[in-house]
Amino acid sequence: MAAPVSQQGSRAGLITAVVIFVILFVASTIFAIYYQVQWTASQQLYRQANEKIDEYVRPDARNSQEMLELVTGAKKPEAAMDVILQQRSLLSRDIAGSVLPAAKADTAARSALSYAADRVAEAQKSTAAAGGNAGGADASSQPATAPAATAGGRPTFTDLVSTIRSLSDMVVASNADSIKARAEAATSAKAVTDSNAERDKVRTQAQTDVDAANKKVTEAEAATEQWRNEKTGDVKKIQEAADATIKQLQAGTEKLVQEQSKRDGTIKDLTKQIEGLTNRLKSRRVNTVEATVQQVDGHIIRIPSQDTVFIDVGHQQAVTPGLTFEVYDKAKGIPALGNGMRDEDMPVGKASIEVVHVLPGSSECRVVRHTLGQQLTEGDLIMNLVFDPNTKYNFVVYGSFDMANSGTPTPADAEVMKRLVTQWGGKLMNNVTVDTDFVVMGKEPVVPILSKEDADNPALVENHDKQQAAQDAYLDVRSKAINLGVPLLNQNRFLYFVGYYDSAKR
Repeated sequence: MAAPVSQQGSRAGLITAVVIFVILFVASTIFAIYYQVQWTASQQLYRQANEKIDEYVRPDARNSQEMLELVTGAKKPEAAMDVILQQRSLLSRDIAGSVLPAAKADTAARSALSYAADRVAEAQKSTAAAGGNAGGADASSQPATAPAATAGGRPTFTDLVSTIRSLSDMVVASNADSIKARAEAATSAKAVTDSNAERDKVRTQAQTDVDAANKKVTEAEAATEQWRNEKTGDVKKIQEAADATIKQLQAGTEKLVQEQSKRDGTIKDLTKQIEGLTNRLKSRRVNTVEATVQQVDGHIIRIPSQDTVFIDVGHQQAVTPGLTFEVYDKAKGIPALGNGMRDEDMPVGKASIEVVHVLPGSSECRVVRHTLGQQLTEGDLIMNLVFDPNTKYNFVVYGSFDMANSGTPTPADAEVMKRLVTQWGGKLMNNVTVDTDFVVMGKEPVVPILSKEDADNPALVENHDKQQAAQDAYLDVRSKAINLGVPLLNQNRFLYFVGYYDSAKR
């Protein structure tokens, strides 16, 4: 039989359980209130921290790549602003030479750019004035590395890096021209010195020969006097012998005088060369390009049909079948060459014509191309830049060409360009010199950009180096032509100026 449960013990256990429950409930409530207060304080601190950060970094910029790199590069995240300030100090020191606020550093940079532009503009004006005083030389032309000029002639500099590079290239180009000119002048001066030395040598020898001749004459006169005293009958013979000797010596003296005159002529020529080189140091080559380009080769004299015309040049002017001309309006004239390397403002005429039948003083031509809206009339001008019955112009054809405008230049098309020059009466030169009249440039080689992965591919690296060398050679030819004042033409401008543009595309 089970023992009876004491009601008093059950009540005591229930009370104990209730007390423990109340204590636990109160304790948990206190802990909940404590942690709620702590969480609220943390949230407040978090909001205050975000508001403080917003004063320095926009919310949308916190996760940008640049900000992540700054935080990663800093010693600890809160030092990112120190990195920014350090970078600003470095940029300020590089720009102005000392640590300045960003606004002052920017002002110093813009002031330096303006100062450089003003000084370059002054130098260009001085060069132009010197060129005008030297006889109308084209002093307005600038090196290939010169900055672009505004409408007022003042160059435009936009940033310090490109400005420093541009000014450095200009200084190097100017020094190279000066060194070359001084070397040429020194060479000519040495030639003059050598010629003067040779002249002095000839004069000394001549004087020696004259002194020897005078001595012989004196000796002959003494002998003559002696023989006159001894033998009167032999005086005539002695006198004749003396006269013959004197005549021979005089002939030798005249020869020496002629040689001296020849030497003086050589010295005069060398002096002219020195003067020419001196003038080249003061001015540039006289611009005769436009007069040459705008020279009219003939006129249209008859138009029997829309596709046939007759021109006033033929066999007498060395015209051959296949020769092409560009036709220009007789009232407007032939356009100027301008910038021969531009693809804009091409010298398109009324039409392009090709000689099909040559007569003694005229030729029959077929119209290869008509310009829309243009009507051919009698008296219209024709021209071909290469063709000239009286002069053979010197051409340098350089690079690869794209006669069909397919987008792929080839060396084979360069041979076609050369054949056109020689076929129409021009001369080809291998290098650009002072005797070059025109330089026809092909497409500039494009150097591929190698990625980090491509740099490990020998074939791609070899192709990159090959294209780089080709581009360097291309730019060197163009630079020589600019320095010597030789006009440059790209493929399309050349083909328009010879009336062959549409024929090349067929």
